[in-house]
Amino acid sequence: MIRIYKCPSCGGALQYRPGTDEMICPNCRNTQAISAVDQKGADGKPVGLTGQERADNSGSGAENMVCPACGGPLTTNDHTAATFCPYCKSPALIDSRFAGQYRPSRVLPFQFDKKEAQNKFKTWKGTGLLTPGKFKSAATMDKVTGVYVPYWLYSYAGNVSLQGEGLNMRVTRQGDDEIIETDHYELDRTVQTAYENVPADASEAFPDENMHVLEPFDFTKLVNFTMPYMAGFTADTYDYSAADLNEKIRPQVEQNMVNDARATITDYETVNIVSSQVNYTDQRAEYVYLPIWTLIFEYMGKKYPLYMNGETGEIDGVVPYSRLKALAIFGIAFAVFFLIAFLLGRVF
Repeated sequence: MIRIYKCPSCGGALQYRPGTDEMICPNCRNTQAISAVDQKGADGKPVGLTGQERADNSGSGAENMVCPACGGPLTTNDHTAATFCPYCKSPALIDSRFAGQYRPSRVLPFQFDKKEAQNKFKTWKGTGLLTPGKFKSAATMDKVTGVYVPYWLYSYAGNVSLQGEGLNMRVTRQGDDEIIETDHYELDRTVQTAYENVPADASEAFPDENMHVLEPFDFTKLVNFTMPYMAGFTADTYDYSAADLNEKIRPQVEQNMVNDARATITDYETVNIVSSQVNYTDQRAEYVYLPIWTLIFEYMGKKYPLYMNGETGEIDGVVPYSRLKALAIFGIAFAVFFLIAFLLGRVF
């Protein structure tokens, strides 16, 4: 079923209002608490929704789904969960993509709106004197899009066992001679360690190297998942399962656990670890959505993707420089240098 939350005042499509627990109508500015929008009626179905389930809105894959607000076709793929109608601009949510194995447990809602995201892109330290003028244009800034990115949060707890040798040296003097003696101690230590909420981007569309730069997120702001938070943004289901990414994440965590255990050994001048083992007492993976603002800047036939943490405002990406501006600045600098040299020549 395609869901669109309707404004009870004017019939417009409600959207989540970032930084709040409300939905807002962009037409009449009426607001409603998410708890009220998400409540269920006597029939057990959420209230405040529009649209009937149709045959061509069922199943999975890239069907030509129909917008329940205007009847226009919605272009989707196998992973589309939240999108917009290209005709009436209503935010459309696909029920089946938030159900079963694809239902997240929690979501970190966007903390600031599109206007603020646009201002942050305009004043970003990655821009400067040589930034192309069109970067800050209304047409470019209109492309800023809020995306909920699927993530797995991994938590590990276990015991780290270390075996090795500790060395302490003693220096004594006999007359003019220094005598160095080394005491050897056998090490066999077990340390309890735990890592909570280790994030892993589960989408093919977002490069890991960019997502790592945008971290950290404040996971204390995660709330129980409910679909109204998704209205007004885009989202896909995950491409990589928890098992897929665990093979990548766990070795990194194990190394950190061993390093943490090693750091507890402070009684010796030199420590040589011969072997280490990690025995897990708990391993968990939680499916969540995290907020990212995106901007694809097109310049001189190339695309430059930029990403912004929708909670902290941290930005990663590269903006090209304007060759015309660079030439103009070089020309002005050369002219000033020539003028100064000419005047100095006249004086001397």
